[in-house]
Amino acid sequence: MATAADRPLFEVAKHIPSGVDELLDFASAEGINRIDLKVGDLSGRLRHVSFPARRLPGALRDGVGFAGSHYGFSGPVGEDMVMVPDPSTAWMDPFLGARTMSFLAQPTRAGTQERFARDPRAVAQRAEARLVELGFGTESRWLPEFEFYLLPKGGLAADAGQVVAPFADGYHASPPRDRFSAFRARAVDIFEGAGIEVKYDHHETGAEGQMEIELEFGGLVESADAVLLAKYIVRNLASKDGVEAVFLPKPLAEASGNGLHVHFQVWDGDRPLFAGDRYGGLSDEALSFVAGILVHIRSLAAFTNPSTNSYRRLVPGYEAPVKVGFATGDRASAVRIPGYAITPEQRRFEYRPLDATANPYLAFAALLMAGLDGMERALDPYALGFAPLDEDPSAVPPTTFPRTLAEALDALEEDDDYLLKDDVFPEVLIGEWLSLKRAEHMKLELEPHPSELRMYGDI
Repeated sequence: MATAADRPLFEVAKHIPSGVDELLDFASAEGINRIDLKVGDLSGRLRHVSFPARRLPGALRDGVGFAGSHYGFSGPVGEDMVMVPDPSTAWMDPFLGARTMSFLAQPTRAGTQERFARDPRAVAQRAEARLVELGFGTESRWLPEFEFYLLPKGGLAADAGQVVAPFADGYHASPPRDRFSAFRARAVDIFEGAGIEVKYDHHETGAEGQMEIELEFGGLVESADAVLLAKYIVRNLASKDGVEAVFLPKPLAEASGNGLHVHFQVWDGDRPLFAGDRYGGLSDEALSFVAGILVHIRSLAAFTNPSTNSYRRLVPGYEAPVKVGFATGDRASAVRIPGYAITPEQRRFEYRPLDATANPYLAFAALLMAGLDGMERALDPYALGFAPLDEDPSAVPPTTFPRTLAEALDALEEDDDYLLKDDVFPEVLIGEWLSLKRAEHMKLELEPHPSELRMYGDI
């Protein structure tokens, strides 16, 4: 006779409760052997710690100690911290061998269990709270769509261009060209078991092996959680299949880059705040929101495009979003209004420069804070020179997107007041981010590039 421990993980995941008492009973009844806690560090990498399931009650009550300095947080408080599981994030992780229930955990101060203010997830929660406190709406909704390549192991060598398949356009390719449709189906099954709802998946424009998976709308924190877990699931599934999942913005020189486009809306109860009778069926509030994003786009780039590789993607061609402006349907615009979003409930913006090297908690929170700044100041994109690009294609926007990570970091140093409001982004956190990213930029500046050998080695 089959026992609880024989039930497939996907089936188990459908029934995980979120209440603490119910969760403990469930873990016992389902024969859970191991518990795993995951935390996103400052960069946006997932870190984890595992332990026997019998320790779950203590972990839910007291948390698990860890050294915060290894997570990118400086200072003495980073040396002695505790991660506390968030019961609402429980899912069955199929990649850890034993029958393992996994949670996202929240860093807290040791001894007091006070939320650690510089935890990126806490930043995202404060950004959501500020929207409500300002009275502009009751929630923001976010829909991430992420792109990645599935490449042979070792496909990111200096001569990675050799990996590119001969097909010119893989958008919505069907099998046999779409060799990974079954891979995506398995990934989506695991997503759904982890509580990540999927809108659809398909082969993307790039060379054979570029994928896209688009999620459904969710709250800011919920959607940022989904991005971290989705990348974890895809990478682990790819590793089991003997290939490598690559989310790098520009992994291949002669192929389309990988974006992490995100759609967003603001709702006030059951009223979609962005729907109106202005351009594109938008409201005045929506236009002020997008104006805030465009005004701050250079400093936003420090969070939405925080790698040196990010700026190799943001060049003309390959549908890269290089125009600082907004338009209906134009995929080269930084902010796009989807032409198919025609009902009031569907009205939204899509921010296209974002890529998966971003920490999603910080990137989504920064975008929301920029939009709220635009709403607070009732900014008018037309008056600021950001007229819709499809109305005047020859118009020159009043600003440009940074060309390098260093430019983006300089912009953040000069323009961070909108992030500091109500201490949503602690000033110390911005300083840590700048230090981390400047060190990464300098490392790449000082290291010889393989192409330099080919270009100059025989001179």
